[in-house]
Amino acid sequence: MGDPPPRFGAHLHIPEIPKRLEGCCGYNTHLSLVHTSPAASQPASDSRRRRVLAACRGPAILFAIVALMFWKLVFTRQYTWLDSPEVAAQILPWFQLQASSVQHWSLTLWDPYQWCGHPLAGEGQSGTLYPLNWLLWAMPLHRTWLRHVYLNWYFVLIHAQAALCAYWLCRDQKHSRPASIAGGIAFAFGPLMGTAVWPATLNAMAWAPAALLFFLRASRNDRAAWSAAMCGAAIGAACLTGADEVPILLGLAFGALWIWRASETRSVRQVLIAAGAALGIGAMQIVPGVEYLFHAPQVAARNAGVAWQSKALFPVALVNLALPGAGEPALFIGCAVLALAGIGVWRRNGERGTWVCLVFAAAAIAIAAGPWSMFSGALYGARLIWKDPHSALCLLDLALPLPVAAGLDAIREGALPVKARQVLLRVAIACGVVLFLLSMTMGDDLDRLAPVALCGLTALAAYALLEARARGAISAKAASVIAILLTMWQFGQVAGADWKNIEFGWPWLSRLDASSDIATAMRSQPEAPRLADPGRASFDMGDWFGIYQFDGLSGGTENIVAVAGLPEARALAGVGYAISAKTTGEPAFQSRSGIRLDRAPDAFPRAWVVSRAAAANEDETQLFSRPLADFRGTAFVSGAAPQLGGCSGSGAATPGIATFASHRSNHITVRAALTCPGMVVIGQTFYPGWRARVDRKPAQLYQVDGFLDGVAAPAGEHTIELVYYPWAVWTGAAISAMTGLLLLVVYKRNFM
Repeated sequence: MGDPPPRFGAHLHIPEIPKRLEGCCGYNTHLSLVHTSPAASQPASDSRRRRVLAACRGPAILFAIVALMFWKLVFTRQYTWLDSPEVAAQILPWFQLQASSVQHWSLTLWDPYQWCGHPLAGEGQSGTLYPLNWLLWAMPLHRTWLRHVYLNWYFVLIHAQAALCAYWLCRDQKHSRPASIAGGIAFAFGPLMGTAVWPATLNAMAWAPAALLFFLRASRNDRAAWSAAMCGAAIGAACLTGADEVPILLGLAFGALWIWRASETRSVRQVLIAAGAALGIGAMQIVPGVEYLFHAPQVAARNAGVAWQSKALFPVALVNLALPGAGEPALFIGCAVLALAGIGVWRRNGERGTWVCLVFAAAAIAIAAGPWSMFSGALYGARLIWKDPHSALCLLDLALPLPVAAGLDAIREGALPVKARQVLLRVAIACGVVLFLLSMTMGDDLDRLAPVALCGLTALAAYALLEARARGAISAKAASVIAILLTMWQFGQVAGADWKNIEFGWPWLSRLDASSDIATAMRSQPEAPRLADPGRASFDMGDWFGIYQFDGLSGGTENIVAVAGLPEARALAGVGYAISAKTTGEPAFQSRSGIRLDRAPDAFPRAWVVSRAAAANEDETQLFSRPLADFRGTAFVSGAAPQLGGCSGSGAATPGIATFASHRSNHITVRAALTCPGMVVIGQTFYPGWRARVDRKPAQLYQVDGFLDGVAAPAGEHTIELVYYPWAVWTGAAISAMTGLLLLVVYKRNFM
């Protein structure tokens, strides 16, 4: 028998269609007659579009859930996350300062308003060098002020990023879409992430699931080298946020995991790749941070020990894992999520991801317990780093997504342990008994019983869900929806629970606005004197209003913080006014909020001229025990003092005058007229990176009077400039850019 006739169109030759005829006369060069089945004739773009829509469905649902969880911020303007002492006092002034700079196409790396200036980029906590913050600061301002709605969405989007990273972690471990959504919710609203309001901490934690995702990929040899690089890059991105304790904890935790991985593979190649990527991506913040570390105020060991012990979690606080709103809210996980996590650990007991999560959870509890931990002896030496043991709860939060997702998948499959149902039922009964006994003894004060009631109700609802699924009364889809809703309801009891409605007042935000008349009064003063605030106003007024403030809540540098309490140092810094604690007498000025300003005597100008220089060989206490008249004629220089020559005759009393011509964040111009060779002392903190020019010629910059800048100049009229060149920032930025570019090139060559 001969070969069967060819199917129609299988070998049909179509002549080439001229370019000029394409698209006209019915010609379509993309139409192929070789497709014989209706399914195969559909355009490939349709299937690609369906795959994209399917991939986006889970993240879209998760984003909607995050928005619903923060309905107070998304759908109303009656609530805010900003009305807390740490956010209103520091974060808002920092953000306002940077927003004003970004609107003028610059970034404030040196803060000229707090203290006598301090390195804002090196200090890190403001998130100055975190690129995602730049998007917030670039948003349009409302009459030069940050918009409330943008700040609320900024907070929501941080949690959305955290939830999406946890979702992709669970999907990468082959969990179903509903289970991955539950895992994302558990991370975004779990311990610390659901209660913290410090943006740097939240931004750093949001990258943690991505680091775990790529570590687990490398563990199963899925493009191990590339996965190691991306794990390190995620930790480096966490370093860019400016947080200190969370990136250190993540770095140590994943460093231990990579060492464990190296012991299995008997190779350190992946360890070096991960470490190099972490240091490379995070270099823009790490390099200036290391420079600042040598000039930062030193924390006394005894003070660190007190803070470490006072902020540690007492063992009894572990009951807050299940009780919402009682005791320590940063510990809260809830009965439903604990049940899902327990089922997940039972279901995937032998997997590496499960064991990693268990180790993370155990380490978090051990570190957070501080002196109450059985490992307190080993942890005591780290108290200078972990001044707040609560930061260790980031590891407990990271331990939740995978077990929770595995637990929900087990429920969907109908694999339910009997013990889990028994434990939940017993917890519900125990809560009911305790609730009954306490209600008999507490009288009308029943509000304090709400955590016990919510715990028992959640345990009962979780038990009902597991029992219904075990009996086949509900489908896997219905069980998934109920479990996700139960998880949302549970975390909703804590997330944003303490945010006050505007009708009850926002005291911390109101304080910012009520002090605006102080800023107006300070701006009207000649020579722009500094304002001293020994804790009375309780916020960084300098950054918020753009006025010069001595001291503040920011860290400052060691050379100025060490002498900040001395009257002589305040006088040298040009403190012309101070916020007073007195309630009687006539103040120089009093604001609408009741803050009083008193005129400070003996304040120096912002720049002055001296005719003599001497080496300062004594410590700060001995140096500032001198009378102020000595500082008006002599510059006490740290190190070798220059030979100025000095003035003779009547000119000794008036060596010259100096006035500020302009003062920007990274550039200072002083006009000086010297009657004899002398030194111009400028009221700004001495710090590496500043360069001096006299009449546009480089000059040496001296550390004068312990913390100020000094520039020697000959007799005559001169223009003295101080310019800030933060080489540590530029070097770190170059390293981060080159590392990111290298990762991009490797990705394109291998995956595109």
